[in-house]
Amino acid sequence: MVDVTDEIENKNIENNITDNTKNTTKIRAFIALDLPIEFKKQIYNKISKILAPKKDKLKLVESEQLHLTLFFFPSISTEKIKNLSSFIDDIKLNAFKIKIKGVNTFNLNKPSVIFIDLIDESNSITYLYNQLKDSAFENGASRDHEDFVPHITIARIKKSASFNDYKVISEIIRKNQNSYFGDIICNEIKIFKSDLTPNGPIYTTLYKKVLN
Repeated sequence: MVDVTDEIENKNIENNITDNTKNTTKIRAFIALDLPIEFKKQIYNKISKILAPKKDKLKLVESEQLHLTLFFFPSISTEKIKNLSSFIDDIKLNAFKIKIKGVNTFNLNKPSVIFIDLIDESNSITYLYNQLKDSAFENGASRDHEDFVPHITIARIKKSASFNDYKVISEIIRKNQNSYFGDIICNEIKIFKSDLTPNGPIYTTLYKKVLN
């Protein structure tokens, strides 16, 4: 996988949208909270060790691509991205701390996605989601995020996994549901463009808001 980020200074809305969308009518994109680079590496190294017994049946998310998705847009115009970026710019929110704790999945009997749970004592993530959701859904966000559960996706189970593989993976998850990965400060909201390639998705930063 490749992660491409174009660092953007928040001077004004027009300058926050990079040239990456100029010649594209519709794109895949998502709004996310980005994570500190060093912390991404730390999480990836710990998860690689935890999931090592079944690594051949898992596709881990590359360290540079770890993030917390708020909304995903299967197909969105550049004009709507500008509208969303303008809306995000007006949201009042300070940087906040979250605790990264617990390996989990949505279905322990037959997991398809493995993620890390978050503890957000300030409820800032929920506040941000609620501030954005009406505008996001109006602009084509996937309704899969309507029942929002904040998490960081770390791996996906391959289709070749057998019944026994699922049992082993489920047990690994169960044993690590209280694993602690550390605390981080969230201070960047981004809109990423997502290009699918044979080698995995390429993420490109289209917009960035830095929280004080």
